[in-house]
Amino acid sequence: MNASVNVDQMRLRALDMLRGGARAAPAAEPTAGPAALPPGFTHGMTAVQQGIWFQEQLHPGSGDAHIAVALRLTGALDPARLARAVDSVTALQPALRSCVVAGAPARLMIKPHGEPLALLAPDGDAEAQLLREARRPFDFTGATLFRSALLPLGENQHALLLTAHHLVFDGWSMSMLVSQLSAAYATGAAPALAGVAGAYQRWFDTPQPAATPEALAYWRAALAPCAERLSLPSDHAPAATCFARSELGRADVDALDRACRERGVTRFPLLAIALAVVLGRYGNQGAVTLGFPLTVRPRAELQAVAGNFLQTLPLPLVLDAHASAGAAVEQANRAFVGALAHAGVALADLVRHCLPEQEGQRSNAFDALLNLTNFAMSTFDAPGIACAPFSDEQPELLGLGGAKFPLTVYCEPLADGGLRLRAVGMGAHYSGARLALVLAQMQAVLRQIVQAQAAPPLTLAALSLRTPECEALLPQPCRPLPLQQYPAVPQSFLQQARSRPGALALEWRGSQWTYAQLAAAAVEGAQALAPHTGSQGRPPVVAVLGQ
Repeated sequence: MNASVNVDQMRLRALDMLRGGARAAPAAEPTAGPAALPPGFTHGMTAVQQGIWFQEQLHPGSGDAHIAVALRLTGALDPARLARAVDSVTALQPALRSCVVAGAPARLMIKPHGEPLALLAPDGDAEAQLLREARRPFDFTGATLFRSALLPLGENQHALLLTAHHLVFDGWSMSMLVSQLSAAYATGAAPALAGVAGAYQRWFDTPQPAATPEALAYWRAALAPCAERLSLPSDHAPAATCFARSELGRADVDALDRACRERGVTRFPLLAIALAVVLGRYGNQGAVTLGFPLTVRPRAELQAVAGNFLQTLPLPLVLDAHASAGAAVEQANRAFVGALAHAGVALADLVRHCLPEQEGQRSNAFDALLNLTNFAMSTFDAPGIACAPFSDEQPELLGLGGAKFPLTVYCEPLADGGLRLRAVGMGAHYSGARLALVLAQMQAVLRQIVQAQAAPPLTLAALSLRTPECEALLPQPCRPLPLQQYPAVPQSFLQQARSRPGALALEWRGSQWTYAQLAAAAVEGAQALAPHTGSQGRPPVVAVLGQ
């Protein structure tokens, strides 16, 4: 494969992905090829797959690399018909029949058949049961890395759970799978997509280009200002994976898109700067590196092929406090375009060759990931069946998986033109409340950047993390506090003496003075000082010495 051509195609694909519309995958007419893979077809893992496989072996059975989607299906569903649809789609997509080759270093094999649809018997709380099934470890001794299950919920109510290992699957593939599965259920056969097997085989038979010296030199220079690890808050006891979500309404997204058009950029640089400003403030850091994934399907024939076609790249961002917000967005856009232009370097090579060692170990390329998709999860669109997510609060049932990084922020378009933000964090760093605050502050910064069109330009230092919830509790530092009118001390004292003359006012070394006595002594002292006016008729300045 020609590396430069592949990079150009990758750049165009990524830019199309980040234009901001909820666009479906373009229709694909795969190139003619074999209808089925050779028996026992095996292939090596890509650099991304090798990293996922390493993490799986490092933390076996954690479930963090599982991609699971649970759908609530309402209507007269035919389980037998659904089982046939699952069989037909798994026969179509080689990735759904993938298994790890036992005893071979980082190789996958395509089995002749996939796992059939499992019919689950209700066992207590449905959500808890689906989570257990989604987290159930895969068998790496020869079993396929995709499974499906159907759980009855009541009359004309079912939950369909689709679970794949990230080793062979990505988010784009899950959306594609749901669409193809609903089509197979509606028509009784898998979609007529000739050449899927051939496209899959050609992709994995094509050697991956090696990193060029020029690309490595670019990344060394780009990552040098961001050598310091991201400092993340740890303000609570470690817990499990935490989750929060928020939404940008249509008006906010329209304003965001107008600002993008005026600056000639996509949504991605603005969202990236907003998140980086929040994280930089948390860690008091002037540079932050975010990661971002690309769905790399450079050929049209791969648009209908399921699999893991991801590449993850770092986005180094220097947060100059004195720079304008517009200049910061332009710098983020240059960093993004530069990353795409030098995307032929695997993440493992970046860590090995381009990052400094810290305390005897190579530092991570990034600790926070920004994942902007241009597609919403497909629904099970079949006659007589209504489909909805089973849960909006469980990331592990929404295709987000467990926490693969300390912080991941997902941005997903909504049908009404809005934008949904979801944050998944490792419990060692974030609580759910902290994640919700991070999303709220990200939106607050984003609104300020979008509105910072007029002169004088707004600097990064002037961006505030205040949210409406914070403003309800704390005064705004730039707004003067209302003046409270209080009576002077002498008037307050004399009022107390008139209302409680016999009450004890002062006790000192065995002597006691009532308010009446103390008031009489104070008046006598004031009358003695009155004739002694200061310069220009002003009252004298009197100092009282207390012991």
